Amino acid sequence: MIYLPHRRLAFRVPDQGKLIAWYKGDAGITLNGADVSVQADQKNSYDLTQGTPNDQPLLNSGGLNGMDTIQFDGVTECLEVALVQSQPFTVYVVMKAIAWGSADDVIAFAGGVNGLVQHATTPQLKIYMGVLDCVTAAGTPAIGSWHIITAIANGASSHIQVDKETATIANGGVNAANVIVVGANNTGSSNQSNIEVAEILYYDGAHDGTNRGLAQDYLAARWGLSI
Repeated sequence: MIYLPHRRLAFRVPDQGKLIAWYKGDAGITLNGADVSVQADQKNSYDLTQGTPNDQPLLNSGGLNGMDTIQFDGVTECLEVALVQSQPFTVYVVMKAIAWGSADDVIAFAGGVNGLVQHATTPQLKIYMGVLDCVTAAGTPAIGSWHIITAIANGASSHIQVDKETATIANGGVNAANVIVVGANNTGSSNQSNIEVAEILYYDGAHDGTNRGLAQDYLAARWGLSI
């Protein structure tokens, strides 16, 4: 069945001309029982899907300030779509780490653990597209708390940021993206993350400080987060 959100909030997403894909936990959800089989792209047609019932993540009703989120178990669950995108690109994720594992994918963008990845067994994230240098400060983002993660794949000027804390700007590598897989590696078969996700914005190009601030403020206001 199609799940219809109980509540719609009128916040404006910035820079929509560059927006490639947009996923919300409280819109465009197709359910198989309590689990998500399709999360429809709110911008184009890059719908995230999972056809295997055992691998479908859980819809957490009212998971964040009364709005629905999607929970991935860190064992088998993921949602995926093919999407080819050269660098630079910018991704925002409203997420909570339930548990932490080394080299687990929050979002895979290509093979070889390329993506937004849990870097170590204690909280730390990296944007890895072939080079390991672009990593958040140790201990961030905190387990069990909601955060807005900003990741920019842009070669030697890649960027990763937790909320509005000081960003790391470093070499993340130059590999292109060919998928979006939320919760696992590019094939959906390993490196699963035990996370909860509320919203994802995926943009063409490297956002400057103004657009980063607008996107972060939109997400914070919509989900009731203080950043």
